[in-house]
Amino acid sequence: MSNINTVGVVGAGLMGSGIAQVVAQSGYSVVVREVEQRFLDTYTLSGPSLSQAAGGTMRFGGATNGVVFSTGTVEYNGGDGLTQTITAGTYATLVLSRKTGTNPAAKQIAGDATVTATGNMTVPTTTSLTLLAGSGSTALNVNGDFNVDGDVTNNGTITVGI
Repeated sequence: MSNINTVGVVGAGLMGSGIAQVVAQSGYSVVVREVEQRFLDTYTLSGPSLSQAAGGTMRFGGATNGVVFSTGTVEYNGGDGLTQTITAGTYATLVLSRKTGTNPAAKQIAGDATVTATGNMTVPTTTSLTLLAGSGSTALNVNGDFNVDGDVTNNGTITVGI
């Protein structure tokens, strides 16, 4: 019998998001599929124990996440034309990508938020990242490598290699 590395969840409703949460906490990579874009646009994972995820990959396609994974990899891979807001907090590894479509994948860090990647962060081609201006300070801190092939608009502070 082969080892299970990735678990697919069909549906981003109450049950599907709960299953995805438990699977991610157990250290597996999770892919959530939903046929209705309106559910993905509002899909939010929640729960304090998610910050203890054991090292899997969570691929997130919704407009806002609401949860920070301090271990493992979080991949914001929203669909064509969807702008995703990265939740303030400390991540282990953060990957921004475009799942489907021809329009660039727009990612943003909300004004006055601080996002930290203790490992590496990647902004690939066809993906843009914007640090939005706020009344205070918007910051992106990357302790490892910051790999940028896409576009970055900085209205705050970006610190790499700290």
